[in-house]
This record gives sequence, C-alpha cells and structure tokens, in this order.
Amino acid sequence: MYGKILHGSSFGGLIKYINDPRKDAVLVAASDGVNLTNSKTITDSFVMQAGLSARTKKPVGHFILSFSPNDTLHINNKMLEQIVNDYLKRMGYDNNQFVAFRHFDKKHPHVHIMVNRVNFKGKCTSDSHEKDKNFKICKDLTEHYGLYMAKIKESVEEKRLRSMDAIRFQMMH
Repeated sequence: MYGKILHGSSFGGLIKYINDPRKDAVLVAASDGVNLTNSKTITDSFVMQAGLSARTKKPVGHFILSFSPNDTLHINNKMLEQIVNDYLKRMGYDNNQFVAFRHFDKKHPHVHIMVNRVNFKGKCTSDSHEKDKNFKICKDLTEHYGLYMAKIKESVEEKRLRSMDAIRFQMMH
C-alpha cells in the first residue's frame, strides 16, 4: 500500500473528481456529519464545518491509498472501509469529516479520501510530519491486512517516474 497526501482549498473541485461516475466511483466510507445525497450536499457539509476555523487557509485534505495489482482479488469495499478508518485514526484525523471513494480507472485498486482538516471541535488538525507518519502507517497497515509487499524497486514502472525519482533510477542503472 502506498499513500499520497495533498492539501487544498476547494472541496467542490475535489468531490467532483473523487465522485466522478466516469471512474465508476463507489463510496466505501464516510463520517458522521456528511450529507451524502449528492456531490453538492457533500461539499456544503464540508464547507460549513470548515467555516468553524477562519484561520485555516487550506482545509482540504486529500489522501490517495493505492494498492498493488496483486491485491485486486483480495481487496473488497468492506476491507477498504476498515483500512480507511484505521489509516485516518493513525494519521490523527479520527475526529474529522471524511468521505472515501474507490475508483476503478487504473489497473491497481485505489481509494481517494477527502478529509476536512477542521475537526468537529473547530480546530485545524496538525499536518506536522504527516509524510513521515504516512509512510510508516502504510507499511504497518500493509502488514496488518496481509497485503502484497513489493520487493524494493521490483515493480516500478520507470516510464511513469517524474523528476528526481526518474533521475535516481537512471543513475541506478
């Protein structure tokens, strides 16, 4: 399992992407306090909550959890719901609004999680050392759920690498 973290300021744009019917998006998990009727009501729920903290400039948290193609038959929506809940709790977002949608537009299973960084108490959840925590948590959850653990550099698609990662692979060869 690999996790990618992004932050932004627009809930509406992100929900349009993660709840896109062209990607066969399926809701796998959501917190209390989110009206799941449609994308607009989801956005409105998040915007209202984010309004509790006027100081937070980027209230949108976007986490993408990607799994190995070897896990395709092993992973189901119920398991993804458990993984999402465990991941958010360990990342410190267990008291925040979130929705998680599974996409089927790539050959590997993956889930997009939209989190309101403004928690239910009106405080912004700290993103300090978030990337380091993400790496450790993804490794721990991969082992805990018995997911496929790739050998280092074994299944990297070099043509998809960008910037420094591409340079590192060229130097390695």
